[in-house]
Amino acid sequence: MADEDQIVEKFQFKTDIITAFDGSEQRSALRSIPRRYLSYKYTSTAAWEAQYLRMLTSNQQNSVMYIPMWHRATELREDIAVGAFYLKVPPKRLWGFRGSSSCWFYYGDSSASSGAYYDILAYNQDGSIRVKKYISSVKEAGNMVLPVMQAVVQPEDSMAAMFSNDTNMTMNFEIIVDPTFPSIPAFYDYTTNISYTPDRPTYTMDEKYNALEILNIEPTWGDDISLGHTKNADKLDNETGPFSYYVKSTIISEHRSMDIMTTQLEEADNIERFFFRVKGQLIPFYAPTWLNDLNIDKDIVNGSSYISVEFSQYYLYYASNKNRKTIIIFLEDYTTRIYNITAYTTYTDIDGVVHGKLLMSGLDESININNIKMVSYLCRYRLTSDELEVKYSTTTIANVTLAMKEI
Repeated sequence: MADEDQIVEKFQFKTDIITAFDGSEQRSALRSIPRRYLSYKYTSTAAWEAQYLRMLTSNQQNSVMYIPMWHRATELREDIAVGAFYLKVPPKRLWGFRGSSSCWFYYGDSSASSGAYYDILAYNQDGSIRVKKYISSVKEAGNMVLPVMQAVVQPEDSMAAMFSNDTNMTMNFEIIVDPTFPSIPAFYDYTTNISYTPDRPTYTMDEKYNALEILNIEPTWGDDISLGHTKNADKLDNETGPFSYYVKSTIISEHRSMDIMTTQLEEADNIERFFFRVKGQLIPFYAPTWLNDLNIDKDIVNGSSYISVEFSQYYLYYASNKNRKTIIIFLEDYTTRIYNITAYTTYTDIDGVVHGKLLMSGLDESININNIKMVSYLCRYRLTSDELEVKYSTTTIANVTLAMKEI
């Protein structure tokens, strides 16, 4: 029995990063297809289960095994007659079958039970799966089918005997990635828009900005966003007197870590798809800061050359920093607008109040200040790790951490 709060799926790319004197980077991919790992925490409930677990870790370390993806079990959409060569699953579940060359119909959890195993020849966009051998028994809509992976057992993280018949163990597998295995249609490599809940819709954004993808994943705010800044300067200090700093570049980059809790399996799938598209640290992308960075204090006027904001001396910090030159405006109807800042300045109104002034280009519509929920900077980031770890609590609820660096 797998303990549902300890199912972990992990993916690893490999990127070589060369950092120049001024902090600019050159990145190259060393691994085009990510390594893939899987961990299950098991608690045996019978003597035969404990014996089986201990046998696997002691005798199967280097042997190829077939591992059902228990957290990826899905229901059949239609009945299957004897002699058929196709089975149909919901198309949105095909992502869980990527890298799988076989599937398994599960019949029970006992030493005498088993299931029906079928090799897979092809996946189709409508969610149908072509198997190599004809279906030998009737399958009904709603029956469970699991993708099966070829894997090698890795050293266990932990193994403890609670009683003579009970064993707790975390089993680790490295999944064999073979490009000759059937692949899912390319259509399913792209993210679909999914609302977290009906009363909390997802903001709509352009898919790309400056030819790079925009990451449209809002923080769930279950945990804080961890923030920090990297300065490209060396401290000159001989430890006997005054010290100074040698500034190699005035560009300051933000780094952040965002914890995301998914409530639907498709949300975890979308994060994995994004990780595959940017190939770990390799490909940069844009993302909102998801922070209230600027407070617009007057309506935006169509054809105007600037946006008025509350004065906060931001221009002292961002005027010379090319990283903060794009804003994204979140509106009450869950749409967004993206604008470029050409310069920062100030002005004083007729009442003597000083305002910030964002000189803009492309203000092609009027926006009432009451329709604006928040204004964030839209920044260019890359991931700071070639590894993505998805920790499943259930088959739908998972926790993922995305760490990124502004570049």
